[in-house]
Amino acid sequence: MALEVKEEGWNKGKAWIEGADQQVVRAYAEQAEEDLLNFLKYRKNEIKIGGSLFMMIGGRPSWSKNQLGDNDKDSSLKHPFTSYMDQALQLLVDQDVLDVKKRDGFNIRVYLRSTEEVKAAIDRCGGFQIEKMVNLKIADNMNATPMTWIADPSLYGKKRAELAEDAAGQFITDRFGSDMKNKLFERYAEVAKLDTTLIDKPCFFHMIAVSVTRI
Repeated sequence: MALEVKEEGWNKGKAWIEGADQQVVRAYAEQAEEDLLNFLKYRKNEIKIGGSLFMMIGGRPSWSKNQLGDNDKDSSLKHPFTSYMDQALQLLVDQDVLDVKKRDGFNIRVYLRSTEEVKAAIDRCGGFQIEKMVNLKIADNMNATPMTWIADPSLYGKKRAELAEDAAGQFITDRFGSDMKNKLFERYAEVAKLDTTLIDKPCFFHMIAVSVTRI
């Protein structure tokens, strides 16, 4: 999602929009709608009548106003972009490794859509008929081995940091450079390993699978 941040620090203290002010969430939602609409317009021009398009899109529960579900606190706290990320960035600031203004001007440009938002973009574009759309609840890769993480919190922290780097590493590098990225995820691993309250809690994320036919 190509979001233009118009004001430094508009989401101060947070790397992502989960739990942010509604004006921030609305800005992300509006940009996400335009991004998906533009994607669909290009595909409409490319696909012949009768052709199919299948999409997997980062999603959230349809009833949820929050990005990660209103009633799943554990998934919200363990998500790669939320509490561990914010704490790791704060550590860099506290240790005078990262300037606070640079931290406050950083936002992970990801918006998780509902099925209603996906349908609205498809309808607005026109030229496509929805054949099937499913909101999939997917288990985190680390859910299956909770006793491993309880026995070795350092390994837990390292693995959570690796998952976060896979998801957000390019955003960090683009904003701060590769050296700062490495320092950030070192702190991320340290933060995660100390979080004994969540270490054995399962978490989930959502993906929207949708198939459409060009009409």
